[in-house]
Amino acid sequence: LNPQRYIVFIMKTRGIYLTKQGLSVMNILRRKRCAMNYQELELTMRGFRYYCRVLRSENESCHPILFLSGAFQTMDSWGKFVEYFHDKTTLILVDLPGVGKSDILPPDYGLDFLTECIENVLIQVSIPKVNVFSASYGSPIGYEFSKHYPHRVSHLLLAGIMREIPKESVASVYATITFLQQKKISEFTDEVIN
Repeated sequence: LNPQRYIVFIMKTRGIYLTKQGLSVMNILRRKRCAMNYQELELTMRGFRYYCRVLRSENESCHPILFLSGAFQTMDSWGKFVEYFHDKTTLILVDLPGVGKSDILPPDYGLDFLTECIENVLIQVSIPKVNVFSASYGSPIGYEFSKHYPHRVSHLLLAGIMREIPKESVASVYATITFLQQKKISEFTDEVIN
């Protein structure tokens, strides 16, 4: 079983959908009446709480898959992928600090801190090596994790990343940064959404 082949297959046949309206990871498991063993953990790193969900499969045809969410996504955003992979291997879903119900992360904590959080997840759930699938904001985190802990990564897939900000979006991106620096949350939200 080549996990990359299956991921590419999903992207080509269904498009890249991280969620289906109203279809969370837990709803998929209930709907399919999965016998999959899952556990939810609350973890801490340097005083910051964060969460992970491990969906253990009886079929270990490849290394477990670790999903790293993008901006404005949570571990429940991976519903379509859980639906597809739940019977193929163990799945690890993470809300790192700053994501989902995890503690807010101050801006002075960077990617190194988040990679330590991932390493802590793997230690706590006793999984030595994973296939990393990261999307959007999760991609630089997954990339850094693979650089810092290469012995932990079997395969790395980075989805939904940009090499540079498109020219037509530069002014908007700088505006959002300025609004955040000035603590103008309403204006920031309007700029991001509109």
